[in-house]
Amino acid sequence: MSTRNTQPSEPLRQAVIYVRVSTDKQSKVGDGLRSQERMCREFARFRNLNVIKVFSDIISGEHASRPNLDAMIEFLANRDEQNCAVIIDDVGRLSREFTNHWTLRGRISMAGGHLMSPQIEFSDNPVDQLPEKIQAIMVEQERLVGKQRSFSRQKARTLNGYWTFNPGPGYEYIKSKSHGGKTLIRKEPTATILAEALNGFASGRFQTQMEMKRFLDAHPQYPKGTTGKVPKQNIRKLLSNILYTGYVEYKPWGVPLTKGHHEPIISHETYQEIQDRLNGRPKFPVRKSINEDFPLRGFIDCADCEKPLRAAWSRGRLKRYAYYVCQTKNCVSYGKSTPKAKIESEFEKLLSNARPRPIVIRLTEVMIEKFWAMNIKTFKERQHAAQRTLSALENKISALVGQIINAPSQSLASVYEAELEKLERKRILKTGQLDTMKAKNTGSKLDFETSYRTVMNFIENPSVLWRCGRIKCQRAALKFTFAGHLSWCRKTGYRTAELSLPFKLLGRMTGHEFALNQEMVPHR
Repeated sequence: MSTRNTQPSEPLRQAVIYVRVSTDKQSKVGDGLRSQERMCREFARFRNLNVIKVFSDIISGEHASRPNLDAMIEFLANRDEQNCAVIIDDVGRLSREFTNHWTLRGRISMAGGHLMSPQIEFSDNPVDQLPEKIQAIMVEQERLVGKQRSFSRQKARTLNGYWTFNPGPGYEYIKSKSHGGKTLIRKEPTATILAEALNGFASGRFQTQMEMKRFLDAHPQYPKGTTGKVPKQNIRKLLSNILYTGYVEYKPWGVPLTKGHHEPIISHETYQEIQDRLNGRPKFPVRKSINEDFPLRGFIDCADCEKPLRAAWSRGRLKRYAYYVCQTKNCVSYGKSTPKAKIESEFEKLLSNARPRPIVIRLTEVMIEKFWAMNIKTFKERQHAAQRTLSALENKISALVGQIINAPSQSLASVYEAELEKLERKRILKTGQLDTMKAKNTGSKLDFETSYRTVMNFIENPSVLWRCGRIKCQRAALKFTFAGHLSWCRKTGYRTAELSLPFKLLGRMTGHEFALNQEMVPHR
């Protein structure tokens, strides 16, 4: 190591102070930086040194390059007067890594600085350097032992189901005496927004990751990046984060999938549906855009060519006109348009005529209650079957653990461990399904009353749903009432429409053929 002599040729008159702590918490708790500075200033007064500048860092001592340490060395190198003391509180403030200690010592010396400390005497004499070397080694050893101790505590806590890393969107840490340290809780409203996004991707509401990104971008309460947008690469991380299911897993440390102590944002079943979509072909067709101005677009066919009518606006001299039109070439109705108001008002009449008679409504309630009882019975059978499957999985897991313990070779144990991981994931998925079943509380009388009234309110008068004016409600009304597309003739209006299954069943249960008013809807 080539350094300038640390013993100044002239008496030192000026000094700089360097102080350091590892974390921001240490700078506040115990007044770490200021207490170091106070000790160094007292030492400077004792040595009749004038302190001209103080440099401080909040960074681990294992790093050789630190922002303000580098700035201090540059300051020393640019001074006209070369002799300047560099006061540190102890050896560990300069570095907590043995090799870096001597590297920094050399850099300070080359810049014209002379290390001093109230705790130790620095020297260029190899014999006199022994105490310094011993302290540098002890400081490094203390750092390594502390790092290993911290790692062991962190790994043990993670193995016990506590996440110990950055929580990510949707969670935050709080101190909890009952959990013996910091634990995760849901951070609202981010958690609720994220739950809607993740469930939306699983269900097919969002067909692509970009659709999910646009949904999050549009939410003003969801945290964004510096650009005001959610980074594209973050979407995949959100979709693949097992933490949101209430479980923890960290393979680099050998932490298996473990039930966590935090509240889930989505179910494990939903998470698995997301992974299936990410790793395979989408199960849902891509949604077509629906123009709110034309709720019947794509649902009404031309009676002459049986192709869907198009919809558009036409600009007149004073105002715009909305209409449906056939644009199939070679069709006799090609280019012939019908005003939007006419088609949609006639459609509303269809919905009004799809109302069953009062006697049908009364008889329907008796039938639906019987169906409800059958549904509860089937549901409970499924629940018992799921419980039996879960018990069988737990027995297999117990048996496999015994085989791992008694495995004659490490290679065979590794095979067993891989199989154990698969069984454990199946167990977690089945447990999640059972929890979902229990949460549904299907057998309550209140559930029957609520569900029955919701359905019958629509069946009694489906046109009410249409008249609300919201595009989702209007599309729901036409899909729930009719089994397929409606056929529109420019001269006679709508042709006979096929009703959906619920309306057909209402007629069959009462011994009557329940259909639309045939006087209004002529046969083809």
